[in-house]
Amino acid sequence: MASLTFLVLSWLFCNVIFQVQASCSTNAKYRTYDGSCNNLVYPSWGKANTAQRRFEYNGDLMIDYDDDNSPRGGFPSSLPSPRLISNTLMADELGPTDQASPTLSGQHFAFGQALTHDLIKTQLKRNLKCCENNDTDVCFPFDIPADDKDFTPGCRSFQRTERSPDVTDYREQINDVTSYIDCSHVYGSSDAQLATLRDTTDSSILKTSPGDNLPENVNGFCVKKDPVADFCQLTGDSRTDQAPSLQLNHLVLVREHNRIATLLKQINSEWENDRVFEETRRIVIAEMQHITYIEYLPAILSQKTMKKYQLEPKKQGFDDCYNDNIDASVRNAFAVAPFRMGHSQAMREQSLLEDDYKTITTELLADNFLAPHLIQTNMGENVEDFIRWLTFNPANKIDSFGVNAMRNKLFGGKIDLLSINIQRGRDQGTPSYNDWREFCGMERLKFKNFKVSNDIKNVLKKLYASADDIDLYVGGLLEMSKNGRVGETFACLIGKQFYLSKCGDRYWYERRDSDFGFSKAQLNSIKKMTMSKVLCENLGLDRIQREAFIRPKNKRKLKKCRNLPDLNLNLWKENSGGQQTY
Repeated sequence: MASLTFLVLSWLFCNVIFQVQASCSTNAKYRTYDGSCNNLVYPSWGKANTAQRRFEYNGDLMIDYDDDNSPRGGFPSSLPSPRLISNTLMADELGPTDQASPTLSGQHFAFGQALTHDLIKTQLKRNLKCCENNDTDVCFPFDIPADDKDFTPGCRSFQRTERSPDVTDYREQINDVTSYIDCSHVYGSSDAQLATLRDTTDSSILKTSPGDNLPENVNGFCVKKDPVADFCQLTGDSRTDQAPSLQLNHLVLVREHNRIATLLKQINSEWENDRVFEETRRIVIAEMQHITYIEYLPAILSQKTMKKYQLEPKKQGFDDCYNDNIDASVRNAFAVAPFRMGHSQAMREQSLLEDDYKTITTELLADNFLAPHLIQTNMGENVEDFIRWLTFNPANKIDSFGVNAMRNKLFGGKIDLLSINIQRGRDQGTPSYNDWREFCGMERLKFKNFKVSNDIKNVLKKLYASADDIDLYVGGLLEMSKNGRVGETFACLIGKQFYLSKCGDRYWYERRDSDFGFSKAQLNSIKKMTMSKVLCENLGLDRIQREAFIRPKNKRKLKKCRNLPDLNLNLWKENSGGQQTY
């Protein structure tokens, strides 16, 4: 009977897979908006609103729930309060006076947040009173210490991320967005979402508001410092208004789309608007992928790590590591710890700089959460001055310290993002730091082996009963890094995820493919593009450093924007026979 049941279930499973495969076009030139059919063998891999995946080690999933559902540490938790950890290890006043990164610019932090939102968005129930709700399936509150100087001692509500109905053996989280680097934060993760973003007069471009700024989101939530002029902003991702630096990185890609679409339309006047839009989207995604792998990742990963995980793009020509057995879906541990390292990069203040790089004004980050005012003032007159500051000034170091805005004043309320990161890792069954060191082929550490000060070692001993209890987020940030890079454990997990993102993406921009690939000349033109050139072309700058993610030593290192190579869109010109002339 069991054998018959197995055969029936196997037939049903194969039939479902066949039906899904049958709905996929094998030669579609453009990727879908929800990520489906990227992998023709497993069409739901990487798709929006599907389960995240787990790394595997020796045939077992890297997962550590108390009972396949309850958070690591159980109920009540046997692990130290995340707020206590934050107070005693992560407060910026505990760190060095100079928190500035020796190499990375503020734009590295800002782009990283946009990239994160392109890849990851988890679901959770909102507005639950978890200190009054004993339902451990949706709530996981934690304690605020009695001596806390900023928060009221006692219980702090915390909502668990929702579980995927597709995984029944253990609790797995849902990724609301596609797992591919496909600018879903710009274009959305569904056809319906895209329809709200395209311009209704000229559907080859994306909607904008007066001043060539982001359009209004009438259903959005934001802080309107000017109740008359300010408005919430509409993009492919609902988190856009979180901070001005994120808003700016959304804006620059919307403008880049519209810039390229306008030029393509002039070059190929016979193209329909849909063709112009899709070709432009294809180019913008390629730029995003190229900038991520040629500029963003090398700034935080060593050349050895980049080479180990096949992350280095070729300077010219095609490169193809695609394998339909590689699942590009976001790995849970990557989302919950290593790629939250950017929260430590956030700067306490943000400024506007004049053409001569003198400061116009400076404001606290804490006063600008969820507020579009800085970006929208006088129809966007500040964007040039703001990007000048983001590219010229340093981000904070990637370390265990977080500025007050992130630890005590997130989104205008008494929210500690670092505590949330620790608790989220436990909520989602993330194994301990030492488990991940072993996964990455490194030795497990005892307290005495940590390369930190004796003071920090003593704090760790007081917090954790064992070094094997240390949370991945905490241990990873404590690792010493050089030249602004992440530590060895985070480097391992980031490297592995971005290998999957590249080699599991059938539409990867470097692939040679007659259906959807770029010509060699087109690809080489894309490979000349830089973050600096994209910023120059869309934000009004006249000079910038060659590498926007690396802080320049002085103004003499700045180059004229006109001397930076741009896309040669004439390579996309189509002759009368419908063939592109390369």
